[in-house]
Amino acid sequence: MSVFIILIYARAWFEAPLAADAPFNDLTLFHDLHKYRDLNSKISEATVKTFKRHFWYLGTDLVGLALFSDKVTIEEKTKMVEKLAIDKDLDKKRWTTAPQDPSSVTLSDLVTKETLVTRN
Repeated sequence: MSVFIILIYARAWFEAPLAADAPFNDLTLFHDLHKYRDLNSKISEATVKTFKRHFWYLGTDLVGLALFSDKVTIEEKTKMVEKLAIDKDLDKKRWTTAPQDPSSVTLSDLVTKETLVTRN
């Protein structure tokens, strides 16, 4: 458990309050949890299962915050802006399913026209 906390959880915990970095941090955490299976498959499986219940954090509504993050590359931001013009079949409220290969998901994959819509 200590290895998990040191390698995965501590960074995610300390970076959680930064709203603009949240989409990047959440997607990175999901990638890290998935990769952790090489060290401990039971912990990885349990944490990925739990994280899947919180995919709404990676939804189209909040992914736009990543445009203000210094952690996101200019190339990724450019892809995100380009995707704003394309409507996709992604759930408009949240990312509800995990792909077969989670390491292939990028922030721009989560952007839709709905990212531009503000809600009260």
